[in-house]
Amino acid sequence: MYINEAAQQFIDSHKPEKIDVDRIKQNYTRVEGYLASLAQRSEDKEGYYVEISGVDSITGQPIRVQWLSLIHILLCLPIQMCRSCSSLFHSI
Repeated sequence: MYINEAAQQFIDSHKPEKIDVDRIKQNYTRVEGYLASLAQRSEDKEGYYVEISGVDSITGQPIRVQWLSLIHILLCLPIQMCRSCSSLFHSI
């Protein structure tokens, strides 16, 4: 999952009265920035996560929202050779 998807999951996983998206955006510009400020490194070192407490989550149980780090995403992209200059680049 990418951080933008994680940001949406983070919002959706909260009880509406337990999250103020407008205030987050006012202070961090984007929810992704807020997540990055709270992030913990995952055990496998390939990404990050934040945990939503059971008190704040829509399920009443803790929810972990995870996303891959940018470097991991780049390393997993297929690499191709540029036909015009023979340099390597990632295809997106």
